[in-house]
Amino acid sequence: MKDGTILLYKYKKGDNLLFNIAGKGIVFFTGYPYTHIALYVNGKTYDYAVWKEGKKLKNGVRVTDGLLRADEYYEPTFNLTKEDSYAMAKYCGLLGQYPYSFLKLFSLAIVYPFRKIFKLLKWVPFDNIMFGDVCSVLPDEAYGFVGYDIFPDGRSGYTVPGMYTECNYFTKVE
Repeated sequence: MKDGTILLYKYKKGDNLLFNIAGKGIVFFTGYPYTHIALYVNGKTYDYAVWKEGKKLKNGVRVTDGLLRADEYYEPTFNLTKEDSYAMAKYCGLLGQYPYSFLKLFSLAIVYPFRKIFKLLKWVPFDNIMFGDVCSVLPDEAYGFVGYDIFPDGRSGYTVPGMYTECNYFTKVE
């Protein structure tokens, strides 16, 4: 896979009630079947997540060696330079100090159906007052960090995983 590849995950029912509710909510409010997104760059996969490490619950940017399995992959339509790949990986690593925010996820899910109104206002409710972020922001901000404006409105607060399938910067890997 090319550096900068987007990994998309579809909703699958699991044994965790909170994740099932969140997954169904994301699918319902966004209208896309995707509930999670990750970014592959510099031989590692980066994603904003909540996960268990041993018996400890962790959250933030998870860094995993290699390419993780996903439901769909979208490669960039251009080649990133080595410098861009390195900078994106460094940026993703720096975001690791910020937690994944379920509160932001739920508020954005409620706001998402009205996104066209908020885009006109150039404002996302609650976006600046909540600490932490959600998974779909990571690739948008990482690409933005190296100069690619994936979504021309310039607002990563509006992105959801499924939007990357309609973006001209990526093509589906068959």
